[in-house]
Amino acid sequence: PEDHWVITIGYNANKAFNHLKILRELNQLEPEIKRKITCILPLTYSRNNTNYLHSLNTLIATLDINAICLNEFMAHSDIAKLRLITDVQIQMPISDALSGSVTEVLYSGNIVLAGSWLPYGIYDRIGVPLIKIEDFNELQNEIKRIFKELDSLKLKSKNAINAIPKTFFPDATTKAWINVYDKVLGKQKN
Repeated sequence: PEDHWVITIGYNANKAFNHLKILRELNQLEPEIKRKITCILPLTYSRNNTNYLHSLNTLIATLDINAICLNEFMAHSDIAKLRLITDVQIQMPISDALSGSVTEVLYSGNIVLAGSWLPYGIYDRIGVPLIKIEDFNELQNEIKRIFKELDSLKLKSKNAINAIPKTFFPDATTKAWINVYDKVLGKQKN
């Protein structure tokens, strides 16, 4: 429904993304909040653990939250639309490198709620707001706070539209990689 808050959980079907823990926490929210939420689970790759997917589907069937699993390959335009409609992406895998999906959601002017253990310090350094929590048991209160302050948080996220290209787009990254290669190959100018 168009009036729902869209929460995207992770970006693949790997159990390391802690979908089960996140969904259990969200399911403990007050009924009036749960009625306003649609959770989207992009499960389009890392689908090799059928036992985990069965457990995930079994849990989803018991939830009081609207949850949609995306199981089929998505075209780039569909991924872009997903990033645009996402109000909040919950990113709490066991570990991660620098996630493209997180950058895309932030670039769309939306909110990312991430585990503080993830190496996402670059967003702090470039002034792009990212909400971090220490533990899954903080998820309910943080989601409530985010949706109370959603408009002001999204306004702060608009900074990402300017900051992300300066750090992540090819004009910035290509020069940096060329400098690294030149240095490694001994071609760096003094």
